Amino acid sequence: MIRQVQFPFFAMIFQCQYAFQPTKCTGKNLSELQVDTIAGLCYIFKQHTEWRYTEKSTVFTVTFRNTPILLVVDLYTSTSPRILFSDKAYIFPNFATLLEISAVTIFKYISSDNKPYFVKEDIDECDDKIMNNQLKTLNFKCRLPYMNVSLPLCNSLEQVMKVEIKLQKLNFSRNQCLPCEQTKFDLKMEKFPDPDTSISLKMKTDTRIIVSEYFTYSLTTLVSEVGGSVGLFLGISLLSCTQFFREIIAKICNKYCV
Repeated sequence: MIRQVQFPFFAMIFQCQYAFQPTKCTGKNLSELQVDTIAGLCYIFKQHTEWRYTEKSTVFTVTFRNTPILLVVDLYTSTSPRILFSDKAYIFPNFATLLEISAVTIFKYISSDNKPYFVKEDIDECDDKIMNNQLKTLNFKCRLPYMNVSLPLCNSLEQVMKVEIKLQKLNFSRNQCLPCEQTKFDLKMEKFPDPDTSISLKMKTDTRIIVSEYFTYSLTTLVSEVGGSVGLFLGISLLSCTQFFREIIAKICNKYCV
């Protein structure tokens, strides 16, 4: 998502090129892609191509003409909670900016009763359930595109702002429906002087680090767990064992002690 810091009234023409499918890339007038948000005017670009890690780097470039303003880029690799990447970059006029994205870490988690994790297929269902339960507490007249409720879409900036204000009151967090596996991306940015203003996205082939979660027990916890289980099945406890040994020692002393 590209967000303007200033909002002058002029039409920017952009040209783009793909590394693998250049024939599908055509120039368009950015005024056709603008979206009004509560943060201001915004231009949205979506690249639906799935980038895979190969020896050849894939590059997607957007070149702007007549752009004498500072741009702010909100960059997301995916809307899925399995992808840990969301960053911001400042694009200066008359500079070619290269945004290099690399996947560096994969986190694998173990689900438990206290902190459950979900497989990919169950995450959306979990999110929808929590969201719908909380939406019932507020009186919504319309919905935003990502809200899975049976309401009409908001069709004005005023309606969107009202929904956003109400959503801020909700206690909804992605951390409530955590995936069993997440991939963390890092961003590296480079700038080069250029007559035009351009943004290039590059997926970098990098070595991944896999971090796996596992359970550990201290000796005290292990003894406590085992002792509790044994006591549960045998009907004895530490106190009853102590009392038993005291009675045995007392009988021995009464018989042999003078």
